[in-house]
Amino acid sequence: MRTLVAHASYSFFKRWAYINTQASIDAQWMTYEEIKELQWGKLKRLLRHAFENAPYYNAMFQGKAIYINNMNAEEFARIDVLTKDIMKRQQCNLIAFKKSKLHCHFTSGTSANPVRVFRDTAADFSARMDLYRANLWAGWKPGKRVVWLWPEQKMVGVLEKLRRRAVEFLKNEKLFNPLNDEQYCESLTEYIRIKKPAIIILYTSFLRRWLEYIQCHHVAMPVLEAIITTGDTLSNQQRELLKEIFKCNVFNRYGAGEFGGDFGMIASECDAHMGMHISAERFIIEVVDEKNNPVGPGKKGQIVITDLENFGMPIIRYKIGDIGMIMNERCLCGRALPLLSHSLFRKIK
Repeated sequence: MRTLVAHASYSFFKRWAYINTQASIDAQWMTYEEIKELQWGKLKRLLRHAFENAPYYNAMFQGKAIYINNMNAEEFARIDVLTKDIMKRQQCNLIAFKKSKLHCHFTSGTSANPVRVFRDTAADFSARMDLYRANLWAGWKPGKRVVWLWPEQKMVGVLEKLRRRAVEFLKNEKLFNPLNDEQYCESLTEYIRIKKPAIIILYTSFLRRWLEYIQCHHVAMPVLEAIITTGDTLSNQQRELLKEIFKCNVFNRYGAGEFGGDFGMIASECDAHMGMHISAERFIIEVVDEKNNPVGPGKKGQIVITDLENFGMPIIRYKIGDIGMIMNERCLCGRALPLLSHSLFRKIK
């Protein structure tokens, strides 16, 4: 019964989402030149909005004589990078909308004191549609049972938790807050054996303990359609072990709470498995050296992200604290969306 409800509600959602996000969904098949043109158009609108409405950017642009009308790659690189520390100290000066109309999220990472990030409704909707598109790449369809091994946000209120449980029910999904103890691994393994979900979406940091449990107890796991991993770097050994145990493809992702909470995906793997496609219609991703100068494709450096969708609290040239590389290769799937290498490392402070 629940599967039928999920299928009906999400069939409607799929049609509604497609109508409202036609450009975003079709963007995966844009040419490289079309993507660049779209990015620069969005960037100029974002910079102009930030200059006119966010005191932090107004002061910086004027102090460095940055002219939006003359914006090019060299001029863009002159904009100071944004860090979590600056975001925390300058939060009021970064907000460019009425705060009461914004949604609050938190920065990702290992810090015990995450920084609040505010996003407008349109930006959050765009993030959800991006995740929806990536799920389709992994074989998801409305009504399929999905298990999330996903840390529950500690700062979410009771009403929001109840809302999320209702949404899980309608979508035929189940959320597990991953723990690294024996009893938890046992109950999770038994649930998956009985319910036989189509897809599991999980944090890579939980994988080692759970895979050890499955191997140690010689548990025969059901065949899945896909496993989607995010969080820490997925090693080749972990990928091959998942494929061996669950007899399915593994899709890796890169994301951060700053860009939409649980929906804050930045790049995702397609079925060609060459790398992770950057959501280039939503982000400009730079890789920079120690002096914050772009290094170009094929070279490792620190990842700097510009969110082209969030006008509520513009995040421009944000140094997230991770190390990665944009690949020179184009994906065999035919999409021109740039590829982020799987060899990505999250810095531990």
